[in-house]
Amino acid sequence: MNNYVISGAGRSAFHYEPQQMLFRATAYTVVFASAILLAACSKDDGNSKAANSKLEQAANAAHQQATSMAGKPRCRDYTPTKQAYFGDLHVHTSFSFDAHAYGVKTTPEDAYRFARGEAIPFLPLAEDGTMAGSIKIDRPLDFVAVTDHAEFLGEYQLCTDKDSASYNSDYCNTYRKGGVEAIMLTGTALATQPSTRLTPVCGEGARDCLAASVIPWQAIIAAAENANDDSPACEFTSFVGYEYSGAPGSSNYHRNVIFRNANVPEMPVSIFEAPRDYDLWLALNKT
Repeated sequence: MNNYVISGAGRSAFHYEPQQMLFRATAYTVVFASAILLAACSKDDGNSKAANSKLEQAANAAHQQATSMAGKPRCRDYTPTKQAYFGDLHVHTSFSFDAHAYGVKTTPEDAYRFARGEAIPFLPLAEDGTMAGSIKIDRPLDFVAVTDHAEFLGEYQLCTDKDSASYNSDYCNTYRKGGVEAIMLTGTALATQPSTRLTPVCGEGARDCLAASVIPWQAIIAAAENANDDSPACEFTSFVGYEYSGAPGSSNYHRNVIFRNANVPEMPVSIFEAPRDYDLWLALNKT
């Protein structure tokens, strides 16, 4: 069984979508289409009994898996039937190059705090560039995945760390200023075919950016793990995730990669390492 799911993602800016609905994966397994298909194929009593028996077996198997998944206690509100939960599987923070260029200052920790109903810093910006306002959701969500772009995580780290050798480079100065110029700087690298990192910042073979990307990636993982409610209450589920973001010919070609647990790659697989979907699948299947 794969340790990830992938969904399409067409936008590349900070946004919040409370309308999405999903079934909580950490609490139980849901048996869907098999029930409908088996019931529809059963015309007589004999077939119906056989179908019901198969459904009961499937439900029991799902129940056993749910009660023993990852060795965690079963959620108090567990049910073998479907339940609707509300959340967001496409959230960007300041770790994403585009959100950063638009002035977003939030971190993955902030995103999860916001989703759980806490107030977090927000606009307007103070003179020193910090958030002077605050914002709070009117109703906490059930699940969230922070899906910052895998592309430019290393560049983000190098350009925001004052101890970095690249901090005072022309690229990083433009990156930190934000705005359209910063977007164009990163967007051009994605739109080229094949997409390539910028050698002046990343070094030969992109070694500096690859090494630096581990730091924000580990922060993303830690934020998701810390936010997840592992208690029997199961009040909030957080998923480790990221966005695979290509723009061949200036057309967005994005995929949100959502992991079922913290068994994830050492670094997120980006368009630079996997220029085709097939390359992405191969890399993720090694996890």
